[in-house]
Parts: sequence; structure tokens; C-alpha cells
Amino acid sequence: MTTPAPAAPATPTHSYPPSQGGPCVRCQTRTQRYGVGGNPLCPSCREIAEAARAPKKKA
Repeated sequence: MTTPAPAAPATPTHSYPPSQGGPCVRCQTRTQRYGVGGNPLCPSCREIAEAARAPKKKA
């Protein structure tokens, strides 16, 4: 019986320098907080916030 190969180390999925990263103010996941394109909210929390700010459609 052969042993499975070890899993590859996880690589970061972000494309910004580590000095521009930080925790999301809402959920604490790592996101780009500083620099060009920085935002205190991660993309998931930003979608939720934008949806909450959007005007409600009247029927």
C-alpha cells in the first residue's frame, strides 16, 4: 500500500503586498485595507453593505 503524497502548502490568494493587508472590520478575514484599492471591508462584507444601502424597489 502506498502513502498519499503530502498536500501542497497553501498559497495566499491575494495579490497585494502583506503591508497593505489587515482584518476586515466586520468578519476579521484578511483583506486589503490600505493602498490603492484598499477597503476596510472584505469583498463579501462589502457586497452585504452595498445591498443594504441600495434603494428598495417599490412594486
